[in-house]
Amino acid sequence: MTLNISPVSSVRLQYCLVLCAIATIAILIQVSPIVYDAGQYVAIRTAIMVMPLAVAACCMLVYVRYGGSRIFSRSFLMLGIGNLAVFVGEALYYFYLDPTGAVDVWSEVAEVLFFASYLFFIAHITINVGYFSGRVWPGLLRTTTISILFAVGFFVWVGADDVGLWSLASVVGSVTLGVWAAFAFGVFRQTILSAPWALLTLGILLGSVGDVVYRHAYMLGLYDFESMSTPLWLTSNMVVMYGLYRHCRSI
Repeated sequence: MTLNISPVSSVRLQYCLVLCAIATIAILIQVSPIVYDAGQYVAIRTAIMVMPLAVAACCMLVYVRYGGSRIFSRSFLMLGIGNLAVFVGEALYYFYLDPTGAVDVWSEVAEVLFFASYLFFIAHITINVGYFSGRVWPGLLRTTTISILFAVGFFVWVGADDVGLWSLASVVGSVTLGVWAAFAFGVFRQTILSAPWALLTLGILLGSVGDVVYRHAYMLGLYDFESMSTPLWLTSNMVVMYGLYRHCRSI
């Protein structure tokens, strides 16, 4: 007896298998001492730096595939520029950050780039939400309000003595991005490309959670590359790249 599997079920199964593989890789990264180079972290630091560049390259491929589309080509250009900003910021930390942890001009430039990436990611989502729903500003205003309230509660809960401007900006930016991505998922799931959009919003949401986890550990002086933020960042990048791949297949 043969089993007839519908195309929709086959695609869903493929999605599940790929996401399980990505989750497995993330878990192995978190628990394997080999990945961390006996405390040197060269491999993991390189992965954190290079992965956003790979995502940016994939965004450019989707941008080219969409050709003259005024909406989609522009939105994926925003996503690509945002990941390129993250790559440059990570490269500055990788090559120029003072190993003593002292604040220098390069770390400040990197923080500016990281915050700018949130704006590009939010622009990517906003362009698409505006196209599919036509209502952007009420949702974005509610999202920003929620993120500011969350940031205030977050810093009260953490209780760090020195919050810092960039820590505040990063938490507000990452929470705004994460909540906006979750809101956008409700819009995108009504579209014909619901599955690729779901992957992209999931990837962006995971990255936002990773940023908040990083800031929490950083403000308490507990951050190292074995933090949960590392697998969250890498998983985020892999899920986004898979979502971009599915977009290319759907065009």
